[in-house]
Formats: sequence, structure tokens, C-alpha cells
Amino acid sequence: PGRLHRLFLRRLHHRGRSARRPGASLPGAPRQAGTGLQPAGRRRRHLAAADAERYFAAYGAAIDAIAAGGGRGAAGGTRARPGISIKLSALHPRYEFAQRERVLAELVPRVLALAEKARAGEVGVTLDAEEAERLELLLDVFERVLAAPGLAGWEGFGVAVQAYLGRAPDVVEWLAALARAHRRRITVRLVKGAYWDAEIKRAQLQGLAGYPVYTRKCNTDVSYLACAARICSTRVRRSAPMCS
Repeated sequence: PGRLHRLFLRRLHHRGRSARRPGASLPGAPRQAGTGLQPAGRRRRHLAAADAERYFAAYGAAIDAIAAGGGRGAAGGTRARPGISIKLSALHPRYEFAQRERVLAELVPRVLALAEKARAGEVGVTLDAEEAERLELLLDVFERVLAAPGLAGWEGFGVAVQAYLGRAPDVVEWLAALARAHRRRITVRLVKGAYWDAEIKRAQLQGLAGYPVYTRKCNTDVSYLACAARICSTRVRRSAPMCS
């Protein structure tokens, strides 16, 4: 297994450097030249504050409904019961890195309130991954909520990781270090990724030197396998792997 894992990582490193370079030969990739697309016209529309309040209430109601569904106290805890995924962009009207300080001050207490409600009802919570430009903000929120005293010792809080991101292996390493620091498991939902077209188009419109995602499916597959191997090999305590 060790040799196979190293092979995956070498292949990921070798293929990843070329796979994330913008090029005109991408099949089906949107092109900046001659498309008539205007970056100003593609700006993300901000969520209204009232909508954020409504989504916050809806997430709370959903957690209550799952908790009332029975099965509390069963073997396996939250991992053996239905859980809920939370999209942070639905909970704050300016969920973007330019508003980082405001987001951390206002969003962290909201996510913590939902997580504490979920813990009381034995409902697992996973923070959804979104666009690559929001990755650092997602991890900032996750780290602060995880460290809250109200969630101490709880292993039902987690985050989604998108394997098509070039930074996915680094994110997994960061999560492994965080799990060891807190000496408890972190739920990691490893997925291939859901915003490929948008990530490619955004990188081209912004004239970036590279793409944040792999441009070939085989590279995403290798990244997925490498990340899965790293997650399964991580132990937060001598007898407790990060995944189960």
C-alpha cells in the first residue's frame, strides 16, 4: 500500500503541473477571446440579508426534523444516522474573501449555533465546498467552529473536499494536522467537484496564469485516490483513524 500511495502522489505531482495550465486545446472549455462575455456582467449577485435569515431558520428546522427521526443513542453515533450539509454562502450576504473579517465575526456564531443544535440532536454536520476562491474562507470558518468549547470532543462536524482542486492534497494534510491537534476525528466528505465549468470560465475571464482545478478527468481521479489514501492513513489517536 505504501508503494502504491507514493506512485499516486508522484503521478499527481507530475500530471498536475501541466494539467492546471490554461490552454486553447481544452475540449469544451469556454474561451475568452471572441465570446463577447463581459466580466462585469458576470458578477455574483449578493444574497439578501433576509434570505440569509430564512436559510438559517430552515437549516435549524431541518436539524430538528432529523433529530426527531429517531435512532438517537444508537451505536456509531452521528456517523450511523442521517446528517445535514450546510452551504455557507446561504448564511451570509457577503460570503467572500474581501469581507473576511466581517464574515468571520458574523458567520462563525451562526454556524456554531447550528452545530451545537446538531450535536444535541446527534445529527452530523458537513460544511459544503463551493468555488475555489472561497476555499480559504471555508477553512477559516471551519477551524474556528471546530475549536469552540461547545463542540469539544464531538466528532460529528466535518467538511467537504473537492478532489479536482489542485490544492486538494494540501487541504487533506491541513485537516489531518487539525484532527491530530484536537485529538478527534473530523468528518471528511471527499467528492470529485461540482463547479468545473465555472472555475475554468472564471480563470479565463480573469486572465489567471493557471486554473484552480485539473483540466483532465484522469488527473482528478488520481487526486481523489491520493486524498482518500491520505485520509485513511491518518490517525488522530493511536487507535483511532481519521476515517471509519
